[in-house]
Amino acid sequence: MTLFARSILIAAVCVLTASPVWAQNTDTGGSIPQSDVSGSDVSGTLSDLDAFQTEAAQGRLVAVSSQLAQSVRSGVLATGDGTSVTVSPQMMDLVFVPTRAKRHAASQQLYDLLVGQGVPASEATAFTTALTGLLENETVQPTQLVTALQAFNSVVEIAPTAFLAQPPSDFIAARILLITLLDAATL
Repeated sequence: MTLFARSILIAAVCVLTASPVWAQNTDTGGSIPQSDVSGSDVSGTLSDLDAFQTEAAQGRLVAVSSQLAQSVRSGVLATGDGTSVTVSPQMMDLVFVPTRAKRHAASQQLYDLLVGQGVPASEATAFTTALTGLLENETVQPTQLVTALQAFNSVVEIAPTAFLAQPPSDFIAARILLITLLDAATL
């Protein structure tokens, strides 16, 4: 990894750790790595990191994607405070894309949830679109991960305080997925 990429990574981690309390201290359970970064802002430079291109990063991303897929299919993701978040059937449909109809229904439900809690329509659309098929075939494409992280960050940056104080469980589940995948790609 070049010095430039390392400095970008360090800057991203510093920005990530300065976020709302609910977004800190992810514990994804099992053998999936824990995270102490929040994922609240990764700026546009993340896509420039060489870390996604290394064989080691790709190997970690494949392994963690498979583990995450199993956790999502079980319907439960662990959080950092010792509790767990239920993964709704709609969230499973969104990230796995079993059929076009289920994908559309799941996307619409998450969109409606976000907009109903004050997230602007454009950010809600970008976020649901970015999550669609994220774990399809139990693999994650780095470009889709970057897009999903950026869409998540946009929602966090623009969401009302009440939304951030009590985020819906599907939003927390998405955050756990994204942070775990980010950790795998950049450790």
